[in-house]
Amino acid sequence: MSQVIAPYASVIQVVIKGRLHGSQTNNVLHFGTNQNPINIPALLVAVAACIRQNLLPVLSEEFVLEKLTGKQIWPALQDEVELVPPNVTFTGLPGLPSFNSVLFRLSTNGGGRSGKGRFFLPGLVANDTSNSKINSNGFGKFLPFIACLVAAFIAGIDPVQRRDYELVVLSRKNAGTNFVNAGTSVRAVTSISHSNVISTTVSRQLGQGS
Repeated sequence: MSQVIAPYASVIQVVIKGRLHGSQTNNVLHFGTNQNPINIPALLVAVAACIRQNLLPVLSEEFVLEKLTGKQIWPALQDEVELVPPNVTFTGLPGLPSFNSVLFRLSTNGGGRSGKGRFFLPGLVANDTSNSKINSNGFGKFLPFIACLVAAFIAGIDPVQRRDYELVVLSRKNAGTNFVNAGTSVRAVTSISHSNVISTTVSRQLGQGS
């Protein structure tokens, strides 16, 4: 299985930037790679493909994917690269308020808080929820998005199944100022799941992302 602390040559930060009800939404993912040279535009295209093909079609029509940004944060900080993909919406349905989100959990082979990660995505369709939970109809809609991330960015058991860019959990505490220790502060993600309880992003404010 994936190593607890993977020996990557570079660590990349990707930010998914969207907008819902006037609020900017930012979701940060990290990737480890041994590619040389690294191709951040290709990574952004791959992440955007999972979002456009498997996530946007099940979110509220009110959510807009504005752009993705990526940059190497280790072994040295590099300039940011930007991708503005075409937006896709299919549901035609209104969503919950922007501070309501679906929680995705990132698991690794490591223990403790540094062995777990998470990210929140807004844009839940109101009809897919009931009693503060994502109903059975809505819950299954996110499985293709998870499957896409797993196929593209999570290594299999066999070493030949390593991915060019692998999803990792970064310990911000251990990474230090300006991510100087990021190379030894990442753990390869082994699985992704999502919660059926509606999460609340209390720090999100109108015009600001979180």
